[in-house]
Amino acid sequence: MMKVAQILECESKQLRKIQNFQLPTIFKTIGIAVTILGMVAIFGVGFFIEDAVSTKLLIKKVMLIGLLCASISRDTIEDELSISLRSQSYALAFVMAVVYAIIQPEINHFVGNLFSNGKGYVELSSFEVLWFMLVVQLCIFTLLKKVR
Repeated sequence: MMKVAQILECESKQLRKIQNFQLPTIFKTIGIAVTILGMVAIFGVGFFIEDAVSTKLLIKKVMLIGLLCASISRDTIEDELSISLRSQSYALAFVMAVVYAIIQPEINHFVGNLFSNGKGYVELSSFEVLWFMLVVQLCIFTLLKKVR
């Protein structure tokens, strides 16, 4: 019975370690800069290169990494309030992303049928959902910090 308790304690420590992981504060600035540079690069690649699917995919992944770095980086003052606000912002962003992923394809389908002969039902890509979720989390977290 003692071995089970030791294993559970070890697993609990590892889980808390992962749960409390945050990058240093500087990564917020780096992540936002990488995301902005990625957006500029996407527009540049789309404008100058006709068939750059793999390049665009790579840039999108780099942009998501930038947003993730900004999202999981420490705040300048990391206290119980900021931890609570971060948790609330993740929960709200998750719920909003699920609603977005359900409703947005229906809206696209309706508008497509309204203005043309319809191009069928188009699912959202994982990039769109993750982009939406991370941007919403960062915006809500910033807004909650300013309000409180």
